[in-house]
Amino acid sequence: MRNSFSYGCRMKDPLSLLPGYALRRASVTMMGALSDALQALDLRFTESTVLILIGANPGIRQRDLVGLLDIKRANMTPLIARLEAQGWVARTAMDGRSWGLSLTPAGMDLHDRVWSVVQNLETRMLSHVPDDLVPAFQNTLVAIWRQW
Repeated sequence: MRNSFSYGCRMKDPLSLLPGYALRRASVTMMGALSDALQALDLRFTESTVLILIGANPGIRQRDLVGLLDIKRANMTPLIARLEAQGWVARTAMDGRSWGLSLTPAGMDLHDRVWSVVQNLETRMLSHVPDDLVPAFQNTLVAIWRQW
């Protein structure tokens, strides 16, 4: 096979030529590094994304988080309950049927630590992409994700 990577034992890797496979491997690598970093904060990936989104959107409704993250409503309820039980998220009545979610001071502190971890990992990842290609790289990933 032409253009495939080879290893010391002359093994060919035709999978490395597949963009989808490379994207999956890159994603697994990034998620593993993020998972390891979040473990030190006693958080899982989904919890960290919820904290980031609530921090960026004080008063956001739970159903809006469900839509942004594309997860099941039934899965969001225990997630928010855990964040509330930890004292990181508070609910505020918005109208007769909706509750807005905001970060408590402890939640904001944790948000800032999570955001720092995420930013450091993103910087590390992007250090492997030539500076002039970063905008195209980002736009391509978003296009694949949103338009698939």
